[in-house]
Amino acid sequence: MAIYAGSKNIPAAYEFVRFMTTAEAQAKIAKEISLLPTRTSAYSNPDVQGNADVAVFKPIMDTAVPRPWIPEGGQLFQPLLEGYQSLVGGKSGPADMLKAVDEQYRGIMKDWS
Repeated sequence: MAIYAGSKNIPAAYEFVRFMTTAEAQAKIAKEISLLPTRTSAYSNPDVQGNADVAVFKPIMDTAVPRPWIPEGGQLFQPLLEGYQSLVGGKSGPADMLKAVDEQYRGIMKDWS
């Protein structure tokens, strides 16, 4: 979230951000619209655990790491986009899609380890 420096009511904007980032508000949002909470503590809320679309991501969030900040980072999105389109369009299966993305990634990051 961001607050515009020229806002006419910065205190209210700060209060809104504070509210939206509480574990309780994030749990309610997760329950209602399946948005993943950004607060780890929200995942222990029964409303979050009760939403199957959100709860399935908990193990992933526990082991996730940010992508590396490398100059080639922006190039990583196109192979995934093309892979998703191929998969959803029925032109490839999951294993073939992952293999194609892997090959493209190895070309993009050939000097990175």
